[in-house]
Amino acid sequence: MKSNKYKNISKIILLMFIIINSSIVVNADAGPKPSLTIYVINSPNDDYYLDLLVDEKSGFGEFIFDYEERDTKWEHLKLYQYKNDGYRAACVHSKMVHGSLQGTDNEFNSYKHSFGYKVPHEFKVIYEDAQGNIQVSNKIKSNNFFASAVYDYKKNELQRMSKSFIYYHNFNITFSFILRLLLTLIVELIVLRYFKLIKRKTPVILANILTQIYLNVLFVASYYTFLRQYSIIVFLILEISIIFIEYNIYKKFCRYESKNYLLRYTIIANIITALLGYWIAF
Repeated sequence: MKSNKYKNISKIILLMFIIINSSIVVNADAGPKPSLTIYVINSPNDDYYLDLLVDEKSGFGEFIFDYEERDTKWEHLKLYQYKNDGYRAACVHSKMVHGSLQGTDNEFNSYKHSFGYKVPHEFKVIYEDAQGNIQVSNKIKSNNFFASAVYDYKKNELQRMSKSFIYYHNFNITFSFILRLLLTLIVELIVLRYFKLIKRKTPVILANILTQIYLNVLFVASYYTFLRQYSIIVFLILEISIIFIEYNIYKKFCRYESKNYLLRYTIIANIITALLGYWIAF
C-alpha cells in the first residue's frame, strides 16, 4: 500500500511538471523574481498602453530579443512598430519580459504597471494613447532587485520613486514574502498530514521559515553580482540546498522516523510548493 501511495504522488508531480513545461518554455523558476513597477501620474485617462524601451544593442537587449515572440495581439499599436536609436519595446517583443501594458488604479491616484521575470537596468518608457499618439520618456538606470519608477505624462518625465512611493512599494514586497511563506507552510502541512507526520509540525514550520529567509536573501543578493544572468541556475541550486537543509533538520528532530521516509517527504513537499508557486506566478 505504501509503495502505491508513493507511486501515485510521483505520477501527480510528473504530470504537473509536464503540463507546466509544455505551456511555458523559458520561465523555469518560481522563487522571488526581479521586478519593475512603473506608476503613471497625470494621465488624462486609463485608455493608453505603456511598455519598456530597451536598447537592443546592449547586453540585456541582445539577450531578451534572442527570445523574440511575435504577438499579433499588439501589432496594431505604434509602440509595437517603434524602433529608434536601437530602442525597441521589450514586453511586446520578448518572452523574457512579462508585464502589463494597461495600467491598474491604485491609491496614489496613478496607474500601475508591473514588469517581471527579466527586467532591464537601463530603460525608457513609451506611452501610446487611444488615438495612436506616442510619447517617449528620458532614460533612467535602476539596479534594484525590486525596482520602481514614476512616469509623469504631462512632463513626459521618468524618474525614481519619491519616499511615499518607496514606503508603499516596500510594504508590497514584505506582504508578498509573507504570502509566499504562508503558502509554503500550508502546502507543507498538508503533505505532512498525508505522510502521517503531523505531530512533527513544529520542526517543519521552523525549518520552512528559516529556508524561505535563506532563499529570498541569497537569491536577491545574487542579483547584484555577475550571477544575475544565471538566475535560473542559482534558483535551482538554492532549491536543492534547501532540500538538504530541511532534511537534516527533520532528521535531527524526528529521530524515530525512517530517514528514507523523511527524505521522500522533503523532496515531494518542496517539488509541490515550487510547482504551485510557479503556477501562481504565471
